[in-house]
Amino acid sequence: MTGGATMTLLELSREDAVASAPLPTMMVDEDGSDALEEDLKVFERQSAEYKCEDAKYLVGDRVYNKQYAQLYFMRLHQLSPVILAKVKELWPGVPVRKILEVEPGVECAVVGTLYKEAKLKPSVLSEYAKDKSLQAHLQGTKFVSGDDSLVLEDEGARMQLGGSRLSPGDFVSGICVAVKGTETEGGHFEVSDVCFPGPAPQPRLEAAHAAGAGAGGAPRGEEGKFVAFVSGLNLGGEKQDSLP
Repeated sequence: MTGGATMTLLELSREDAVASAPLPTMMVDEDGSDALEEDLKVFERQSAEYKCEDAKYLVGDRVYNKQYAQLYFMRLHQLSPVILAKVKELWPGVPVRKILEVEPGVECAVVGTLYKEAKLKPSVLSEYAKDKSLQAHLQGTKFVSGDDSLVLEDEGARMQLGGSRLSPGDFVSGICVAVKGTETEGGHFEVSDVCFPGPAPQPRLEAAHAAGAGAGGAPRGEEGKFVAFVSGLNLGGEKQDSLP
């Protein structure tokens, strides 16, 4: 101590405690390197081979001659037998009709593809709009509104759907369903119930249940590797392209 400074008993006890604290002891390994006496657990980072296959998802030249009609028709063709089987079980005795066979005032069931008519949905025609005065009407902050409606389409025709049982806000275009109801005098089909095809049959993953298999179907003692990266969605972004 210098300058005639004095230390209290509390300060002396703190200094003695620090001075008497044991330091970590060192030991020398066989190879001559120093190490702490306590064992240090080393975590090894797992590695996996990676091959970039995202080229097919990149947006290239825009082509407008390909439409979704063929995809919708094929989906309806494959799901119709599944929906019809559920209709017979859910609504026994209710006749199933095509849209062109529906009679006013007669209750029936119709199988088809839903199409959501949304006035705010971007149209490909906006790509060719030259009139600047139309841009304010073509650009919106949302694509749904209270004026949206649902249309059912089969292989031969379309019909407008109505009724409180079917809310446009709960559906998107392309869903295959069966609707039960009656055609009104105004030409709308008043829906009283809806039948969905349900989830597709899920095959059993034999590898995951095989004897000696660990997590993710990997051999016992090895952990499966699951990695997913999602980027660039720009959901809600001001510069999001609505027509990729």
